[in-house]
Amino acid sequence: ACLLPAGCTAGAFSAGAVAASAGVAAANDAVYAEVGAFALTGTDDAYADVDSGDSTVTERRVQSAATPVGRFVPDSLTAELGATGVLATGNASCMASGSASTFFGQGFGWQTAPQVTVTARNAQGNTTANWQGALMKLVSGSGLDPELSASGAAGASVGSTFGALAVTDLGNGRARINASASDLFLLQAAGGSALSERTPTWQYRLRITDNAEAGVAGNPSLTATAVQLPVAFGAGGRFVSGRVALTPAQGDARNGVRMLLQLQRYTDAGWVTMTEDRGCVTVGPQHLALSAPAGIFQTAGTCAAPLTGAVTTAGGRAWLAFPASPGGAPGRLLAQVAGAASPGNACSGVGAVQPAQALSQTWLTGGAGASGPAALAVWGLPRREAVLRRETW
Repeated sequence: ACLLPAGCTAGAFSAGAVAASAGVAAANDAVYAEVGAFALTGTDDAYADVDSGDSTVTERRVQSAATPVGRFVPDSLTAELGATGVLATGNASCMASGSASTFFGQGFGWQTAPQVTVTARNAQGNTTANWQGALMKLVSGSGLDPELSASGAAGASVGSTFGALAVTDLGNGRARINASASDLFLLQAAGGSALSERTPTWQYRLRITDNAEAGVAGNPSLTATAVQLPVAFGAGGRFVSGRVALTPAQGDARNGVRMLLQLQRYTDAGWVTMTEDRGCVTVGPQHLALSAPAGIFQTAGTCAAPLTGAVTTAGGRAWLAFPASPGGAPGRLLAQVAGAASPGNACSGVGAVQPAQALSQTWLTGGAGASGPAALAVWGLPRREAVLRRETW
């Protein structure tokens, strides 16, 4: 009779060869095919057969009390992918169709998190259906070791932050382990260097170790490993080095200055404009630090002619439009797209200074220790009022 887990069905039992000596019957090769515990009763219906002529079998039977046997544990675990994982391309929604990519240093996660099915087996390799409930010892946060790795990414290394794995008891000897939707990965170029395009091959591995039963002599540490190779990206696995760049600009102080902002990627030929861009970068006034005032801006302040609206790149380009300087007087400012380490001030309006906010895409502004790209904006005076005068006869 099955004792553990509650409501279980006893597995197959074979006593094997039973030998008696000095009043003790021993079975040294008995086999039980399940986990848990069962009650065993020993019965000898032949011991008093000499009295078979004047007694019933029940009267001649010699029988022990029911004795608990076990607890038995799995011999091994196996693990296999129940559902394959798909990684999310970092810039799938802001690139031209077929051109999606992820930047080096840009975090990415799962589009579809992988699932792993774990099966407990006996020594014959059969599933132990009673491995469930309190007997299924896998728990989140203990003995579960996920890993994401990449090959073909020379010059870059993988960084990983894994969330808690979810363990679900499926019953009938199986459990499911779900990767966390909060897993975060990045492919980081060594030393912040710029790399040309890479399309690595990705592998996900989940190592499972169950030491819950190993405290009893003879019980095994149960281990299993599930591997997915390759792991695909939802919109393509291309990685590129990217940056935002500002171009120095000058203009008529009476009309204002337009400064070119570019989103670029690195190639073997150097930095080029990301023409496949369809709105990947938005720079607002709060992201633009202004400093080093000269001319009219020394007296009127760095926010005398501020950028007043956000701009978004298209085809890798956007224009930062500064209005005319006060009175059309000449002046100069250093404009900087604030990086993670930028200490500058930005403008919330005319004459209104506020601390600059770092552009959240630090992988485009030089990384965690960089201040961000900068360029001079010059409000100048024209050399003459009339550029061209034609005489008529």
